[in-house]
Amino acid sequence: MSRLLAFEWDAREARVVVARTTGKSVEVEQAFSVPLAEPAEVVPEGSPAEAVPEGPPAEAGLAELGPRLAAACRERNVGRCQALVTVPRGKIELRLLQVPPAPDEELPELVRFQALRQFTSLGEDWPLDFIPLQSADPQQVRVLAAAVAPAVVVEVRQICEALDSPPTSLVLRPFAAASFFSRFTAADRCRLMVELFVEEADLNVVAGGQVLLLRSVRLPAQNRDAALVGEIRRTLAAARNQLGDQIVEAVMLLGGAAELGSLPTVLRDQLKLEVESFDPLDGAQLTAEARRSLADRSGRFAALLGMVYDEAEERRHGIDFLKPRQRPLPPSRGRRYTAVAAAAAAVLLLLGGLIAWQIQGYSRRVAELQTESKNLDNPVKAAEQLRAEVAVIDAFAAGDVNWLDELYGLSQKFPNADEALVDVVTFSTRTEGGGLVYLEGYVRDPAIIEKMESKLRDARRQVTGSGTTFDERQPEYRWQFKERIVILPPEQEEAVDE
Repeated sequence: MSRLLAFEWDAREARVVVARTTGKSVEVEQAFSVPLAEPAEVVPEGSPAEAVPEGPPAEAGLAELGPRLAAACRERNVGRCQALVTVPRGKIELRLLQVPPAPDEELPELVRFQALRQFTSLGEDWPLDFIPLQSADPQQVRVLAAAVAPAVVVEVRQICEALDSPPTSLVLRPFAAASFFSRFTAADRCRLMVELFVEEADLNVVAGGQVLLLRSVRLPAQNRDAALVGEIRRTLAAARNQLGDQIVEAVMLLGGAAELGSLPTVLRDQLKLEVESFDPLDGAQLTAEARRSLADRSGRFAALLGMVYDEAEERRHGIDFLKPRQRPLPPSRGRRYTAVAAAAAAVLLLLGGLIAWQIQGYSRRVAELQTESKNLDNPVKAAEQLRAEVAVIDAFAAGDVNWLDELYGLSQKFPNADEALVDVVTFSTRTEGGGLVYLEGYVRDPAIIEKMESKLRDARRQVTGSGTTFDERQPEYRWQFKERIVILPPEQEEAVDE
């Protein structure tokens, strides 16, 4: 029997789950939140509670967070536990990578090598973990890789030290929530899982028990439901561009009726999609005290419950930065030598006579093969040289993008200056052909972003947004956006059209 303490925090509050495990069974003893900034809650539109004013909160500092959590745990007589911690999407760097097929034991090194080339700020000392994804191309292995800065791990360890509970797992939050959600729902459907927090939302596409697409967005206090509809539409568009054959069939809201309010009805009317809801209280075994404390906020605790149940059942967490996938340790040399010696002795005893008879025949065959190999040296060298020259030409042709035409088309389709402005634009080519354009800027209203994305997107250009950020420092253009435009090479454009 062991006790687990799972916790996470954001700008407004820290959330804690204390559970007792016996074998693979779990009982949640306590579940509570610790306010870190006021006001402490955003409620759904149409409910009687007051909404939170716009603007970012003053987040509790690290030095204050640990003692606050420790004091709250002492008040509830929690004591020393095994600590499980989640990290949100915004604190990590995430990439979809493709690597050559390789044995499982070699995959961690291949993924890190590829990540060092493609991640923006990955260092050698950054914890990196990944999950393999299904791929239609047998010549490529697709993985979803995530890395976290060492400073974040240091923060987590300092907080756990204040709690006197050593950390054993640091899990990417969407994977923990998806693990718990997938235990109680049909895993064969592709859904958009929506987790609502005080002033943020996680929008994650889940299918087959795997998280295929992750987004974390900040929502305004006013007109929260309308902003959420826009973010969901952008996520669905990104899913269509990135997931290919996978089609989102339904939207799944995590939380109870009191927590969600009228949101399910609003989403059904606006999205014309099937909208479901899942209350984590229906799947977890909780004490009466814990159930009462989560009655109106259970959706925020799905990830913590998922971590607790995974740990009790000894399941590997989807992305765990304290236990990342690594190359297995080599077997003991002593055992290996003993096994080799025993096998050699058995072979000698069984085949000793046969070997002597075959040696002469093998020697003749080896001589013949050596002669054939020597005769092929020159043709092989010529073919390798030709292949290298063709590869150089192919690489040049694949990256051939007329950037003046792209800039002209972008300016023609971009909103006018009264609606939006661009702060940063970056152009780059892709090794597999085509190019990339990164846009950063500001708009007057979030709805302009969706119209802009729709105009910029066509058969050759895939547009993916990374959400909006409210910036009260801007006098007129108060919503920041970031867009990623993938310019496909001509042959991929033809495949999309077909």
